[in-house]
Amino acid sequence: MSEQIEAVTETSPPPIKKKAKPVKRAKVKRKILTEPTPISGGEYAGISAHQCCAGCNAERCVITTVGVCGHPYKANLHNAGPKTKARVLQVKKLLKHQMIDADKL
Repeated sequence: MSEQIEAVTETSPPPIKKKAKPVKRAKVKRKILTEPTPISGGEYAGISAHQCCAGCNAERCVITTVGVCGHPYKANLHNAGPKTKARVLQVKKLLKHQMIDADKL
């Protein structure tokens, strides 16, 4: 009978694992969004993500060279010609670089 008691005491349940502590995550620093400085010089002088070029007015846009706005973030030019589309892509690249430069500040 003592053998049975010893056998029972030897087969005790496995130890209970402790719950893992929750992982603390680093807080992300949020960037303060500022208006990038407009491009100075060249034919697209003064353009920013929210403003047209300094040379644009109601009668003529610097990008489309007609009375229709061609700003990449304001206008949607589906039926534009190849030269106008090329100029819009060029301005988009300028604005992208402008925003990247503003993030570095």
